[in-house]
Amino acid sequence: MFPIMLRSLPAGFIAPGLPTKTDKLPSGDRWLHEIKHDSSSRGMVRAILAEATKVTNGSSGAPPFVVRHLSAALEWVEKYCLLQLLRRIGWLGLGDCCTDLYVIGQFGLAFVAYVLSFWVSWIYVVNLMLGALVIFYSGWRVIELVAFFLMQMIGGKPEVASRERSFALALLNYFEVTFWFAVWYSVLVRCGSLKITDSYPSGLSIFRESLAMMLVNSSNTFELTDSWWLWAAMCVQSIVGLFLTLMVVARTVASLPPLKAAA
Repeated sequence: MFPIMLRSLPAGFIAPGLPTKTDKLPSGDRWLHEIKHDSSSRGMVRAILAEATKVTNGSSGAPPFVVRHLSAALEWVEKYCLLQLLRRIGWLGLGDCCTDLYVIGQFGLAFVAYVLSFWVSWIYVVNLMLGALVIFYSGWRVIELVAFFLMQMIGGKPEVASRERSFALALLNYFEVTFWFAVWYSVLVRCGSLKITDSYPSGLSIFRESLAMMLVNSSNTFELTDSWWLWAAMCVQSIVGLFLTLMVVARTVASLPPLKAAA
């Protein structure tokens, strides 16, 4: 039993109702006793002007400020991501097969864009417009993918059907992002903001450097300049790459079969 003293309290004050250890229960008109049947959490509901707030063990149960607003931002990104837009207009179904084809298609698009970034040779204005379009689209794709993985971490969104499929899709997303950043560097090379010091073919050198930066590393392929665009791209890739690398590692571990105890 836990004694709770009844007394006059200021308006809006919530009595904590914490247990007090005692050898003898107090008595009197200003005392009430509550029997504690188990060790579960304690809770109370405070109603003010028809608005109820539930408090459990000192917490209201609502998500923290950062998580609440981050979840709202992630839901906004999910609402306007390309996958959901294609589903709303009826161009893509809801099945797993459609999702798999979408992921494979996005990976293929990034790969094709990277190859074409070395072969398309038009006038400067056209190249500039195409480069800006590719960077805008790929930037939104990177935001979509980061939002997707964050949603699964803090938004309570269900994962894909199996761990093996989850790993395969995460790996495709990982290399898609690697190719998109490689496209960025290829565009910077064409614009003269980046130079390559490696003797290997440009396509392999840029992709290798992009893959290294996904691990927050470098193969010393680029000759660093004072280009603001170059440093911004490298900083963004370092952050996004580290996050996606951790996600792929987590999916890899989750896809492994459980260890069996020794007989």
